[in-house]
Amino acid sequence: MVKPNLLVTYDPAHENSAKLEVEQLLKSVREKVTFLKSNEGVFNLRTKDSRKVVRKLTNLCEKYPYQFNKTFKYIPIDKWSKSSVKNMQRAVKSLAKDIKDKESWMMSVKKRSHRMSERSLILRLTEHVDKPKVDLFNPDKIIKVELIGKEAGFALLNDKEYLRTNKFKQ
Repeated sequence: MVKPNLLVTYDPAHENSAKLEVEQLLKSVREKVTFLKSNEGVFNLRTKDSRKVVRKLTNLCEKYPYQFNKTFKYIPIDKWSKSSVKNMQRAVKSLAKDIKDKESWMMSVKKRSHRMSERSLILRLTEHVDKPKVDLFNPDKIIKVELIGKEAGFALLNDKEYLRTNKFKQ
């Protein structure tokens, strides 16, 4: 089964116009994606290089932020696992190996249809990151965790590889 490597969040009340927006934005940066089965408020996409797509869209958003009216976040995903704590800890541990000791980091967790509290989940996952420099405001690396029901997507990103459209609309 093909897994998504790019998640796009949107207002579920505007799914059709959000999908049209994504298609138009991707066309303008000359990128192709496949829409996979999506969840409410999240498009699951498959593309050749999700980080490249997000970098291009970030550059576009910096210049023309109001072309991003219906979509909010563009998140590359490197790997998927079951959403049990043990499986997620293993995934986080493998990503943390790529954080250099000199680099600062933070963890961002977004959960949908998952019963564990975000706070306790972050505590359980960060205990497996043995890196000294935590920075919650301007980290070099972000361990991104996206829980969607029984699955969790993970990525180790820098600021340019994770697009938050509202950041450019202020």
